[in-house]
Amino acid sequence: MSAQAVFRDKGIHVNCICPGRTDTEMDFPRHRLRKEEIEAQDSLPKQPVSDVAKGVVELAEDDAKIGEVLVVCITDGTKYKQYTS
Repeated sequence: MSAQAVFRDKGIHVNCICPGRTDTEMDFPRHRLRKEEIEAQDSLPKQPVSDVAKGVVELAEDDAKIGEVLVVCITDGTKYKQYTS
């Protein structure tokens, strides 16, 4: 049974945000990577934290959003994905 089904009758909305690579300190464990791996990771684009925050606010403010999965990615943009239980 999904969390959505369990909490729906209690007025609790369960949603999910899946951010892509984001410019935070919570990144790859650099101390475990080789120099080439660090350079490869550093070359990838990172989205600003504000993009992810906008998605969080959108999910929190919209009462119609229940069981939604919001993917936030700098290369693909922000979009909802459909997943089944």
